[in-house]
Amino acid sequence: MRQIKKGGLIVFFYKSGTLVKRMLSSIWAIPSVLAIRLIRPIIFIRFGTIRSDRIGHFVSEFGLQFAENSINNSTVDWYWLPKLTSNRQWEIMIRRHVYVSFLVRYLDYWNMVLPGGKMHSRPSTITDARDITGAIHRSNSPIKFLHQEEKQVKSWLRSYGWKDGDQFVCVLVRDAAFLSSSSMHKNTHDYNYHSYRDDDIANYIDALEWLANNGVWVIRMGRIMNNRLLTSHEKIIDYAFSPDQSDLLDIWLFANCDLCISTGSGPDMVSLIYQRPILFINYIPFKSVILSGYTINHPRKLVWTKTGLLLTLKEHLEHAYGTTQEYKDANIDVINLNSGEILSAVKEAWRKLEDDNLVALEEDLKNQNKFIEIIMQHESFNSIHGFIHPKACISTIFLKNHPSFLQL
Repeated sequence: MRQIKKGGLIVFFYKSGTLVKRMLSSIWAIPSVLAIRLIRPIIFIRFGTIRSDRIGHFVSEFGLQFAENSINNSTVDWYWLPKLTSNRQWEIMIRRHVYVSFLVRYLDYWNMVLPGGKMHSRPSTITDARDITGAIHRSNSPIKFLHQEEKQVKSWLRSYGWKDGDQFVCVLVRDAAFLSSSSMHKNTHDYNYHSYRDDDIANYIDALEWLANNGVWVIRMGRIMNNRLLTSHEKIIDYAFSPDQSDLLDIWLFANCDLCISTGSGPDMVSLIYQRPILFINYIPFKSVILSGYTINHPRKLVWTKTGLLLTLKEHLEHAYGTTQEYKDANIDVINLNSGEILSAVKEAWRKLEDDNLVALEEDLKNQNKFIEIIMQHESFNSIHGFIHPKACISTIFLKNHPSFLQL
């Protein structure tokens, strides 16, 4: 096994013929790289790949790069994609908008072997791409669907009774089923280490039925989930257990929903890229909360085991752990919101969208400003946030129920 590390992405080459192919490619790739460097004053071409095994990485990384390039079109990016992609529809759309070829892999490799290749490299990210400059907010070049794709999805929606113009909400409540069952990850990773992010869809039924009773279609998203959504409401679709699941539906629905409600999981990045409003609920670690889009954020409760006191925002930022065991070791209990709290958060988010010009109370504005101020003062701000969307906020209901949260 030969290991190459480049730009933060580790690529493992197992096949015995890989080295031979790479050496043979040098015959055409090296002259091509040199020629591309020579024409840089005329056209600036970069080579790179995208992490494609997880939908959140796949969507956010390309979406951000596409937005950046639409603003600053002085560069042209060429891509190669790994054989394994988490969503075929997203791959198809990428190929429609930029140049993608397996040959770019060799150009990318030899570009980095030759001195001075960093300028022409567009490396992938190991962690989720963060929009720290506000490129997505400033971009007016969406990654478009074809008319036939639009027609296909709307036909599926109409089969449930949906009509053109009807509002719909996508709901994604993370549980352990997908990563533990997916053939992409099965037997290679034990994802129980972040069980602190999992939740129970049953706690959301009251909120989803409230939306449906107000004429809003609700689509429970997800490919593989532990439990069905136990409701008979005609406007609630349990897509996670539908035989009609498709990569196209996964992308289009999140890209076009009136609101995305999510506990924080990869597919919700589609809504972020397409600038749809998102209610992040039961979200931790709160240090990583997404503020670069129109997001309403309601954290999961963290409580000190010994005192039973709720952690403040500042303590959330200091104790932003990535594993369940770390919270236990820090004597912090992770407590999911109950059904009533979720209902209140959803009501707040929906009413905010219905009346976008609603004037906030002076005390609420003061609290929102204090929330942003604490976030901005944290040492991680420039690397994780950088840009804050003008409509990004923390749940007012949460602050009213937990007034100590903003204490310093």
